[in-house]
Amino acid sequence: MTRTRTASAALLLLALTAALTAALAGCAGGPDAPPSGDSAGACAAPIVTVTPARAAPGEEITVSGSNWGPCNDTSKASDPAWPEAAITWQQDLSEQELGTAAITDGAFTTAVTVPGDAVGGLATLHVRAGEFTLDAGVDITD
Repeated sequence: MTRTRTASAALLLLALTAALTAALAGCAGGPDAPPSGDSAGACAAPIVTVTPARAAPGEEITVSGSNWGPCNDTSKASDPAWPEAAITWQQDLSEQELGTAAITDGAFTTAVTVPGDAVGGLATLHVRAGEFTLDAGVDITD
């Protein structure tokens, strides 16, 4: 009788583990984790690109993004769509807002101007929407 109870308990535990694994399969990292794109059912992670990746002060660069919005397979599914992405420039201790880009169907593209007082070296663009921030580097030429 003890072997039967032990076997039944083991089967129940196995069934519960399988059910929990199946329920969480589409939510990489759990219900409140940021989208990672690691599993087939998970939301794709937001992406930001800057072109050209090398620019001089005063030049225009294009900032584009895709997959920008609340993940529909997490607890954020009922959150409203993110209306816009804010783009901030940072280099050394200097930081300034460059503008915003309207997000349509999870994507955006906008042109911004490299600040005239930018110096040669690496600068960072912080792109923010909703509760998410993604950084992209820009190489500034003299």
